[in-house]
Amino acid sequence: MEIIKLLRRFSPKMVNHIVAMIVFSGVVNSAILAIICAVAISPEKNSFRFFMLYLATLSIFLFSKRYSLIKSSILAETAVGQVRLRIIDKIRHADLRLLEQIGRSSIHSRLTTDTTEISMGFSGMIHSAQAMVMVVFAVMFLAFISLPIFLMTITVFGICGVIYFLNEEKAEILIRDSSRKETELFSLVDHVIDGFQELRINKTKNDSLFDQYLRPLADTTTNVKLKFFYLLNNGLIFSISFVHILIISTIFILPRFITITEITIIQAIAIILYIVGPFNHVLGSISIFSRTAIAIENLYKFEEDLEVPDHNYDAPGSSELANIVEFKQIELIDFEFHYADPNGTPAFGIGPCDLKIKANETLFIVGGNGSGKSTFLKLLTGLYYHENGNLKLDDISVNLSNYQDYRNLFSIVFTDFHLFDRLYGSEEAEESVVNELLHQMEIEHKTKFVDGRFSNINLSTGQKKRLALVAAILDEKPIYVFDEVAADQDPQFRQYFYETILPDLKKKGKTIIAATHDDKYFHTADRILKMEYGQFIPYEP
Repeated sequence: MEIIKLLRRFSPKMVNHIVAMIVFSGVVNSAILAIICAVAISPEKNSFRFFMLYLATLSIFLFSKRYSLIKSSILAETAVGQVRLRIIDKIRHADLRLLEQIGRSSIHSRLTTDTTEISMGFSGMIHSAQAMVMVVFAVMFLAFISLPIFLMTITVFGICGVIYFLNEEKAEILIRDSSRKETELFSLVDHVIDGFQELRINKTKNDSLFDQYLRPLADTTTNVKLKFFYLLNNGLIFSISFVHILIISTIFILPRFITITEITIIQAIAIILYIVGPFNHVLGSISIFSRTAIAIENLYKFEEDLEVPDHNYDAPGSSELANIVEFKQIELIDFEFHYADPNGTPAFGIGPCDLKIKANETLFIVGGNGSGKSTFLKLLTGLYYHENGNLKLDDISVNLSNYQDYRNLFSIVFTDFHLFDRLYGSEEAEESVVNELLHQMEIEHKTKFVDGRFSNINLSTGQKKRLALVAAILDEKPIYVFDEVAADQDPQFRQYFYETILPDLKKKGKTIIAATHDDKYFHTADRILKMEYGQFIPYEP
């Protein structure tokens, strides 16, 4: 089974211990049944001895079952936790374009729903394995009591098993369909959360998203699950019916054709009733194993998607860019990149273009919305990987072996920036220095830097950008990239940004590349480039 293969990767020795204990507990459970049958033959003979034997056997069974459950839970949660961490580690090293294509809802589904399914599936597998062992040994004991009843029992159980497995293919299709639908549903829920303000203020848009898209998808998902449980419950009812047919045949039909003593019938019925519950549990667990296998398959596929070689920019190897803090220029030669539609057809793109950016230069990039400024900045900083052409830092070509070292030269504040509550990577920053920057940004009354974290990040858009500026400045990187940072700011702070913050960074030897619309402050730049439809064209004031 896939889950066993997964767990054996982490601790094959513990898996072997758990399997051995499962078999042992199943045998002991069958021994309890044998004791019960022995007492049924002679309830008054050696009753105290059987009573003590029963208690001892029960104690051993409970201990072995507890051991296997605890150890399996530890193994399963450890394995799932390591898989989750491994995937998160791959996510943080992945290509931005790849993550954009995968989508946040799919990532959440893999890291939450699928990992939870694996944890629950392994727990169910332990119970089912113990039940299966007990059923096997109990049926073997039934053969010792009465061979005809044994043959009839395995025939009935065999028919039930075959029917369950015949339905398994249909159930697996429904499970896969349900998994896809739930991922789509999570995507729409993301829209509800991320676009809450727009939806809350626009009733038509709000109702359209919910009534025309979210509700139908939720209903479809529910219907798929209902079909699955309908199939599952029908199989369960069928197996219960067959078990009762078995009991009826043992009591009323079989004695008419062969000689069976009353005590044999009583023992056989006791055994059948004793194993009915475990047998139904085993059959019911088949669907759990299917969901678990699909969850593992989803995780493996997700990991494979994250390991696409063309999107892995952290390939091993010595890098000439490691630890570089000073440079002369960044050069783009026949630099080109294109987005692609879902069919892989190239769409909007950047370049081909040639450009040199000098160290300690303040460069403004201007252009209308949709001209390609933000995409170019993501390419320049290494968040997107160029398709054609060359990217050089001085005379060193930027390639897969040194892309991360190249990215380390930048500190960024993009329009879609994320605000962290801690200065990750700059934990040594002194509180007095950070709070002084908060004062300079005029947000010290909104948040403080205390015990290594900001006391409040629930700020307005403009204030969040100022706080992001603080974090970027504290990075102390050679190159600063700002994408419309001055937007959403009051005129006073906008002037402070262009005429104080940027010149101060330049005095420290920093290179500044900023996308902006603020023509009032173009004089603060050393050079201005204009972008239009992904191409640089001459700038005319």
